[in-house]
Amino acid sequence: MGGAVDYYQWGALLRSVSGFEAYRKIYSDVITPRRVAELLILRDDMPRSLHACMNFIYETLERLCDEHTREIERAAGELHAKLHYGRTEDIIALGLHEYLMDFLERISKLGDEISRHFLVPGMTVARFNASNWRRPAAIG
Repeated sequence: MGGAVDYYQWGALLRSVSGFEAYRKIYSDVITPRRVAELLILRDDMPRSLHACMNFIYETLERLCDEHTREIERAAGELHAKLHYGRTEDIIALGLHEYLMDFLERISKLGDEISRHFLVPGMTVARFNASNWRRPAAIG
C-alpha cells in the first residue's frame, strides 16, 4: 500500500475532479486514500465534494419544499447531516466502497422523489440499484 502506482491512481482521480491542486494546498504531503476520501466526500470547501453538492441540494430544497414535499426536504437533510457530521474514520471503518454505494443508493432515491414531485410529476424514474453495480478492481 502507498506505492508509486497508488500515488498515480489517486492523483489521477484528484485531477479528474480538479482536486489535485486543492489536495496539495490543504495536505501538502503524500497522497493517501484517507485524505482523498476526506477531501472528496466530507469537505464542504471543496466545490466538487459530496458535502458541497449536498449543501446546494439541501439549500435548494429548503426553498422549494412546502407541506406536500416536506419528506423530500427531510431526506435531503438526513443525507446532508450524514456528510456535515461525518468522520473519515467512520467511512474507512465501514469501507469506502460500501459507504459510497450506500450514498449512491440514497441519493438516487432522493433524485427519484425530486423528479417525481418537481420535474416530471406522474412519471416513474429508473432508480440506482446497488446490487446491480459492479465493484471496480482494487486500486494498488
